Amino acid sequence: MPFSQFFQNYLFGLVAVALAALILLRGLRIMEKQVAEKGFGKFGLQGTALFVITPVIMVLAVNGVIKGEVVSGLLGALLGYIFGLKQET
Repeated sequence: MPFSQFFQNYLFGLVAVALAALILLRGLRIMEKQVAEKGFGKFGLQGTALFVITPVIMVLAVNGVIKGEVVSGLLGALLGYIFGLKQET
C-alpha cells in the first residue's frame, strides 16, 4: 500500500473517531441537561444507550471491523428502535 493511501485511510479513520467522540460527548451533554431538568425518566437509559451505541457502530464500520451488511443491519435496528419508541404525554 502506498504511503499516500495509507495516510488517507489513517486520516479518514481519525476524522471518524473524532466525529464519534463529538456525538458521544454532545449526546451525554444533552442527557445531562435533560436529567437536571426532568430527572432520569423513562427514556433516559434508552437515550444514553443510543448516544453510546451510535459512535461505536461508526468507529467499527470505518475501521473495517464489521462489514457493510452488518452495519446496515445495526443501523436499521437502531432506527427501528428510535421510531418505535412511544412517548407518553
